[in-house]
Amino acid sequence: MTSATSPVGATGSAGSADASDVPVLELVDARVRYRDRQEGGYFEAVRGVSLTVGRGEALGLVGESGCGKSSTIRAILGLAPLSEGRLLIDGVAVDPRDRAVRSRIGAIFQNPAGSFNPRRSLLDSVAEPLRVWRGGSRADRERAALAELDRVGVTELMARRRPHEVSGGQCQRAAIARATVLGPEILICDEPVSALDVSIQAQVLVLLDELRTQAGLAMLFISHDLAVVATLCDRTAVMNAGEIVEVGTTADIADRPQHAYTKLLHDSVPSHLFLTNSGSS
Repeated sequence: MTSATSPVGATGSAGSADASDVPVLELVDARVRYRDRQEGGYFEAVRGVSLTVGRGEALGLVGESGCGKSSTIRAILGLAPLSEGRLLIDGVAVDPRDRAVRSRIGAIFQNPAGSFNPRRSLLDSVAEPLRVWRGGSRADRERAALAELDRVGVTELMARRRPHEVSGGQCQRAAIARATVLGPEILICDEPVSALDVSIQAQVLVLLDELRTQAGLAMLFISHDLAVVATLCDRTAVMNAGEIVEVGTTADIADRPQHAYTKLLHDSVPSHLFLTNSGSS
């Protein structure tokens, strides 16, 4: 495995957790293997990945399609089994498939409309985690869901519509509300703006940053785009062929990439766009 050019636990900007703090999220030597039905044997999608995210910190995980980003977050969410390695929350080893762990981690996915039941209103979908985890009356759940939707900029009128009846931006805002309605400690964002128009992307990124700051969330932000990550993340981990090849502050990754693969990603971003975004990180 190619070693990272800086320690995985290195702190980032002023918004990052102190090095002495116990990380909210820690992945240690994680491996994810899938059975290869055509060739026989197994294919290793994630190879000894270690990551930490502190309270209030945003860590970007970047790399091209097929590099293992999605398999990494699927393992954290309990959607793919860890073949080896450990997941720790607040310094305690947990089984990501444990039901109690799931309420502590919110997830936002790439396709906003595709992540909702098309037959249910946005409000019903955002209220569903409250029904599963907290019970209570339908009226109480609706009030709590509407409050969370309002916090992310979705009106009650929009909330009572179904996914195909609202814009992609409104739908993704509702997806954010669904991910945060239980007050999780960790927010996993899997390419949450790649399906949106550029102007809407900026609004959603600002919203995510505000929620992260207000609630002290530990955020793992997955993207193939270094420029997008530079607008939001304190640190960035670069992934290639199932391995982390470089980790550092986002400013260092933006200005002084060390690994050859990171340099390729960096050079694929128009310089004016990257410099503008990295300056706002």
